[in-house]
Amino acid sequence: MRLEMVPDVECDIREVARFYESKETGFGRRAAAELWRHLNELREIAGIHSSRFGFLRMVTPKPFQCLVFYIIESDVVKVYGVFDGRRDPEMMQNALSRRLFPLE
Repeated sequence: MRLEMVPDVECDIREVARFYESKETGFGRRAAAELWRHLNELREIAGIHSSRFGFLRMVTPKPFQCLVFYIIESDVVKVYGVFDGRRDPEMMQNALSRRLFPLE
C-alpha cells in the first residue's frame, strides 16, 4: 500500500519529539525516528488495528506510546494524526475531525 499523510502529521511528530526532548536530551530524536519507522510499517500492516473516532488506531510500543490514526482508502493508507498517548482524547478527536473535514 501507499502511505499518505495530511500536512499536520509532520507537525504532530515534531510536537511529540519536543515533548520527549524536554524530558531527556536525545530522547526527542529517538522518538521521531521510531514514529517514522512505525509509519513506514503501516504500508505492510495497515488494517489490523482497532478503531477509535472513526479511524483505525495504531498504538506504538513503549517508551514512546503514541497513537497513530489512519484510514485505508483502496490501496492508500492515509494518516490523519500522531499524538502522544497521554493527550486529552477530546483534543485528539477534535483535531482529527478538523483534518478529515477541513473548512473550505
